[in-house]
Amino acid sequence: GGRHGLTCMLSASLACASLGILVWCTSVNVGLLPGTTAEAPMPFVMACALQAMSLAGINGVRTLAGLHGAEVAATLGKVGMANAWLEAVGQVGSVLAGQPFGAFAASVSAALDSQHAAVDAPSGGVAILSVLGVAATVMMVLNAALLPQESRRLALKNIKVE
Repeated sequence: GGRHGLTCMLSASLACASLGILVWCTSVNVGLLPGTTAEAPMPFVMACALQAMSLAGINGVRTLAGLHGAEVAATLGKVGMANAWLEAVGQVGSVLAGQPFGAFAASVSAALDSQHAAVDAPSGGVAILSVLGVAATVMMVLNAALLPQESRRLALKNIKVE
């Protein structure tokens, strides 16, 4: 067992930072922030890079949480990774999250873009990116809170080996 909590926190930090920049730039570019008007969109390369970084961070968190869960299960005498429960829960959660996210985006669009409240209105997309950014921030804070426990676990493991 390594530093899954630290690595998960760093992955969440990457997702949090890239999503924050993406939300800010998108909000400015579509004129959602007070005092801003719609400007030229951000460069395509920048949008792709920010999206790739956010997905790398989010998938890193999910993968590391599964790895940590497998390690905990293995120490309890369970099969660990082979039982695939954490992966199944993650996949089902990803699929089910799409429905409420779509409804949330539509309701935000209706509230903010009352003239043209289409499903693909920009405010709905910004709202979804914001929710994902908040989720990444929560994961970052939770993993930061777990770092002292992780250090104790690793210290105990090193004592047992010696």
